Amino acid sequence: MNVRVNRIKGLRSRYIRYSVSVYLSDDLIEDTNYDRLNIPLIRLYSGTVVAKNERMAAAHGWINIVGQYRLMSIETFDVPDFIRDSMVDPQSVSDQLIKSSLSPICGGYLLDNLVEVWFISVQEAS
Repeated sequence: MNVRVNRIKGLRSRYIRYSVSVYLSDDLIEDTNYDRLNIPLIRLYSGTVVAKNERMAAAHGWINIVGQYRLMSIETFDVPDFIRDSMVDPQSVSDQLIKSSLSPICGGYLLDNLVEVWFISVQEAS
């Protein structure tokens, strides 16, 4: 009879449900009435993601909608493997995320590839 004992029971990784929304920045528009930029956002995805932490939840949310779509759209181009892999690897996407509070609608993270900017809102789901 084999009995498996978990000696590091308290250190087991815990997965949490997060509510994630991914927004695409349409364009930066300078608001003449205020000394700030207005950032119109388009919501691309809103759903629940299970992950170890907020950053990984944001990465999974981005991969679910944006990464998969971008991967399908670049298949015809001769793109290096590391770029293709970086769009579907949660750790790679997580490493590219920048902590942000640029928009009151979606404080959380942003992902900027120098062409497009995505804002990712992450909240622990109840």
